[in-house]
Amino acid sequence: MAVTVHWRPAADIGNSFQGGTSGQLDALTKHFGNTLTEHDVKALRAMAEVALGGDFFNEVADTIERVGAIEIWGKW
Repeated sequence: MAVTVHWRPAADIGNSFQGGTSGQLDALTKHFGNTLTEHDVKALRAMAEVALGGDFFNEVADTIERVGAIEIWGKW
């Protein structure tokens, strides 16, 4: 199912990632919840190494490194 995975730093209106599937969003929220922090970057990089669609997990990690903690959600 197609999904646009959005993110935002606290107190922001939101942005969206270039990629991401509903399955990848489910994996993120299942293992990390709706908020990802700098402490999650190592795990995201590992997910990118072993998962199909690793570019998405690297994009999430890059964003966290750039802006700090983010909230994520999807719009179908």
